[in-house]
Amino acid sequence: MTSEDQALQRSIQINEKPPVETKPPESEKQFESIRLFLSQYGFCSLDAMYHMFNSKQWNDSKYFDRLRPSIKLLDSNTDSFVEDLKNLDRISPMLYCTGQIYYLKRHQQNLNESFENLNCPEELNPNFLTMVSKLGKVIEVNRHGGWTGTLETSWKTINVNASTSNSTTKTLTEIDGLNSIFYWLDLTSEMAFYLPHQFSAEQQGSEMRIVIIWLEEFHNDLDSLLPVQDQSPKSREISIIGIHPLKNGLFRIALNPTAQRMQSTCASIPFLDGMVVPSYVLSFFLRQSVHSLNRRKRLEDSQSSQTAYSLRKSRITKIIEKYQHRSHQLDEYFEQIFFSTRTASTVVQC
Repeated sequence: MTSEDQALQRSIQINEKPPVETKPPESEKQFESIRLFLSQYGFCSLDAMYHMFNSKQWNDSKYFDRLRPSIKLLDSNTDSFVEDLKNLDRISPMLYCTGQIYYLKRHQQNLNESFENLNCPEELNPNFLTMVSKLGKVIEVNRHGGWTGTLETSWKTINVNASTSNSTTKTLTEIDGLNSIFYWLDLTSEMAFYLPHQFSAEQQGSEMRIVIIWLEEFHNDLDSLLPVQDQSPKSREISIIGIHPLKNGLFRIALNPTAQRMQSTCASIPFLDGMVVPSYVLSFFLRQSVHSLNRRKRLEDSQSSQTAYSLRKSRITKIIEKYQHRSHQLDEYFEQIFFSTRTASTVVQC
């Protein structure tokens, strides 16, 4: 058979074969993102790789000495590892403050008499409603992942759909700290304001207890407005801010002795006892006062109370010490990094 006949026969056989169906390659489901991380931080540079493959004294070189203290390998196989991370997430990175608001009508002499006042908002002073509406955004407690006014319900994991479906249509009786709150957030602090249905002198950790009372009738002794059963040594740590509307449209400010003591040691508190302020700065000054009082309280308790930053740093250090892998050889060190899917290691940069 001539070569022409062989070529013709091969072409016929090829044409008789069914066409091969082309399929895209399967998507990669496992990625080692640590490689990109190490490369961007210079730990997997060409120079570093050269020393790794060619230097017999790599473990004694300056490259490994620079890499080992900066990146810690954590063992995430331990059952308590995830729980420790959740506990870390429950520590706020910012200062958190709370203000409890009460409305005291004329001839009322005790906060216990004020709880029924919120049931009829139309009978309240319109300036009071304007003031509380400017304190922050109305947030539902069960759909909020930040500070809510209590440690038990704060800093929890929230579903994305639930967190974006907050309703701002709430009555004053619903903004009680259990259903909803007024929430304010800036770069350094988060605040919660609410109108409780009962009074308690209990504090939330190192946070200062701040009570804001709207006074239709002015009272000189604000501490006497506290319930009798709560006039205990704990109540002496409560700062009370009284707001009394005047006939000329201004508002007179009153502070109890605890708040006055804080004010005397912290000149940044905008409210002074006996001062008069206009309505357009009332909500702003109120937020600043709550913030300054809480910050001053934490400074006084600096021996027994830590800032949010130092508390988180201390907790992270304990987690690293508890779960850290101890690697003394370079090959073992990189094996734990690049085979993390098998050994379930977690990498933390310090």
